[in-house]
Amino acid sequence: MALIQLLLNSSRKWLPCLAHWCAIVKFSIVGAGLIFILGGVLVIGLKKIFKRSR
Repeated sequence: MALIQLLLNSSRKWLPCLAHWCAIVKFSIVGAGLIFILGGVLVIGLKKIFKRSR
C-alpha cells in the first residue's frame, strides 16, 4: 500500500520510510530462507558423500 501511494505522489513523508523498512524485513526473511535451504542441501549432500565412502 505504501509503495502504491508513493508512486502516486503522496505528500506523506512517512511512506518512503515505511516502504524501506518493509523491504528490509521482506528481504531479510527471504535471505534467511535461502540460507536455511542451502544449509539443508549441504547437510544432505555431505551425508550422501560420507555414506558412499564407507
